[in-house]
Amino acid sequence: MKKIITALITIVMFVFGTAIVVAAPQKNSIGIIDVERIMSESPRVQVLQDQLLQVGKGLNVQLNAEKANLSSEEYNKKQETVVQEYQLKKLEFESQINLSFKKAIDKVAKEKNISVILAKNSVMCGGTDITNDIISSMQ
Repeated sequence: MKKIITALITIVMFVFGTAIVVAAPQKNSIGIIDVERIMSESPRVQVLQDQLLQVGKGLNVQLNAEKANLSSEEYNKKQETVVQEYQLKKLEFESQINLSFKKAIDKVAKEKNISVILAKNSVMCGGTDITNDIISSMQ
């Protein structure tokens, strides 16, 4: 789940030109974020991952409870339905994480007068690391 979310956010950042530009402050400054660290340390992300895990377990328990009463064909259909439910819930949680991530970036960028934020893995040197601020802001 963490790898998927990290990849998703990284892709989004590259799609938008590898940078998120906010209202241009008087001084141009660059913020650097460690997306992997944010995804692994953010309490908000961890809560949503735990919720998704619980949803998955609940769906699995439900499926297993019904297994004895279903034919092989019915079980396969039910299993497909459960997988689709799980995927929808996963997309919902990923959307919540992305929204929280975006709000945190906007907030920190505004507070610190940062005009550009780049992923740490795409920067050789320079910039101000605001990873801790993003993690704190995502709570």
